[in-house]
Amino acid sequence: MSTLDYIIYALWILAPLFFIILILWAQLERWSGRNNRDDIGNFFRQALFLSACTIISIAVDKYSLRWIADQLEALSMPYLFYRLVLFPIVVFVLGKCIGGSKKIEVENNPLLKHSRDRRVRRK
Repeated sequence: MSTLDYIIYALWILAPLFFIILILWAQLERWSGRNNRDDIGNFFRQALFLSACTIISIAVDKYSLRWIADQLEALSMPYLFYRLVLFPIVVFVLGKCIGGSKKIEVENNPLLKHSRDRRVRRK
């Protein structure tokens, strides 16, 4: 493997590693009693999802990306371009296949300072 391979794979591994660090941070806050929100489950699911995307991206890069790039030769893009956009494409496609984790409800979030439910309505 070349230095470029290590750099690209390190960038792909940083995404799930970020969420693993967030899991540790949230657990430390829970143990200290500073934060009682339950974000650890969400962070864990996101870390698993991004880990799966990383594994799929590395497998596609090692075994079939060169063939895909050869098939798209008419576009005359450099091979590095295909390697750089592979991970975002895998995240997008896998995200569309699996779907979102849960609906985001900003309107009823009690942690917001100016929630729309608390505003006084003028007559």
